[in-house]
Amino acid sequence: MFVCAELSGCNQISNVFLTDKNKLIGTWNSEGIWMDAPTVIVFSSNSTFKLTIDFSIIKTTSDGKWNMHNGILTMEIINEIPPTNYTYQFSEDSRTLTLTTVNSSASYILTKQ
Repeated sequence: MFVCAELSGCNQISNVFLTDKNKLIGTWNSEGIWMDAPTVIVFSSNSTFKLTIDFSIIKTTSDGKWNMHNGILTMEIINEIPPTNYTYQFSEDSRTLTLTTVNSSASYILTKQ
C-alpha cells in the first residue's frame, strides 16, 4: 500500500519546475487591486486576461493583455487603462502572488483559486 501511495504522486508536476508564466496562468482573487473592491483576474496562456470587479451593486468585467519580461509583469486593460508595470513574487508554493507597482510601490496580494 505504501508503494502505491508513493507512486500516485509521480504524475503531479511540482510548481518548482514551472516557469513564472505558467505559474501565473489561472484564476486569482484579491481584495481590491482596483477601487478596493473584490477582484478576480483570470490569466490565460495566450497572454490575455479577464478582470472582474465586484462593486456589490454591480460587477464590471474588462479584457486585457499581459506580458512577463525580466521580472516585470505588464498588464494593460484594452481601451481603458494604459499599461501598468508590476514587480511580482510568488510564494506559498505559487498559491500567493504579490504584485508591486513599479511607479508607486503599492502592493497587492492575490490568491490562486
